[in-house]
Amino acid sequence: MIALMENTAFYPFKPFSAKEWKAKINQDLKVKTFTDLLWQQHGLEGKPFYTEDDLPKTLPQVAHANAFGHRSWVNYHRIEVSDEKRANLKALEVLQQGADGLIFHCSQLPQLPVLLRDILLPYCAVGFEWSDENDLNAFQEQFLDYLREQQYNLKSLSGFMGGKYFLKDMPLRSYVLRVENKYPAPLALAIALAKWVDDFDAIEGVSPKEYFRQLQIQLTLSDDYFFEIARLRAIRATVCQLAQAYDLNLSPGEVRLFCEIGPWNTAVEDVNHHMMQATSQAMSAVLGGADALHVHPFYSVFPKKPLMAERLARNISGIIKEESHLDKVLDPAEGSYYVEHLTYQLMKKSLLLLQKIEEKGGLSAIDKAAFIEKNSKP
Repeated sequence: MIALMENTAFYPFKPFSAKEWKAKINQDLKVKTFTDLLWQQHGLEGKPFYTEDDLPKTLPQVAHANAFGHRSWVNYHRIEVSDEKRANLKALEVLQQGADGLIFHCSQLPQLPVLLRDILLPYCAVGFEWSDENDLNAFQEQFLDYLREQQYNLKSLSGFMGGKYFLKDMPLRSYVLRVENKYPAPLALAIALAKWVDDFDAIEGVSPKEYFRQLQIQLTLSDDYFFEIARLRAIRATVCQLAQAYDLNLSPGEVRLFCEIGPWNTAVEDVNHHMMQATSQAMSAVLGGADALHVHPFYSVFPKKPLMAERLARNISGIIKEESHLDKVLDPAEGSYYVEHLTYQLMKKSLLLLQKIEEKGGLSAIDKAAFIEKNSKP
């Protein structure tokens, strides 16, 4: 293959410069011009083609691997906990059917020996979400006591606690930072990180390393395939850059990205529509470097077949991994002129906005609504 690539006769076409491409576009468009093809979306600017000249001088390093040198991500299944015994049976069922992560949504403090019976936490990720976050502090001690009783090695556990607090000694990530979709992408990321920085500034006796270790970033994906790949890469790179401000050398693999795919509430005529949406979004999540996926079940598509709705959603991650083998490539978007340009642009703009906020004393010190309005304009 290398010999073929070095053989110029194999590639008879000469390379064209960006200037030549632009001239050709203007010639072929006739009525319109190159400028008419420029676009603005998600708070970013784009154009119809990219070349090597559009790459940043230093590419953001976002590739990360597991102990076997492959990519890995958790395939979560969410379970509503109204009855611990029933929730436990459901958890054991979905673990046998392709899930390797569980999210328990709790309306009150659960009985952990019942809820987690026969679930081996070192071999599956576990997350807890709360209707009332006031239960979180009480649950922390209960959960740690349970782990001690089971004699688990805390370093072998993974998952999240679903709040916005720093919980010392908690093996699961306890600060879940949601990046909203209602603002332009750079602004949304800057606002989220500014809130996180404010919370860190208010805590005493906690090192940056401890605080970063508790962070999990959560976001809901859109159908914009390449943008979402770039957004995930940019978030990871931006957090690593932020860590450097605290004299912390954070590796890309230490940043946790959790992606929600769905929910599917819109009525559609084609029953396959939402499944195609979910597959596309899940692929963009994986290609962008997501560490965890939750594909919402297709209850609206199969209202009378809830088990099928769950199974089809759960299997998407497995198909991407076991049949498409996307876990065998660490960062397939690396070097892509378009994706790298979007990644760098989003990272740069987010950091500039975050710097503006911090220069004014942090998010709590500014007029947030006015800042958002000012920086939401194209």
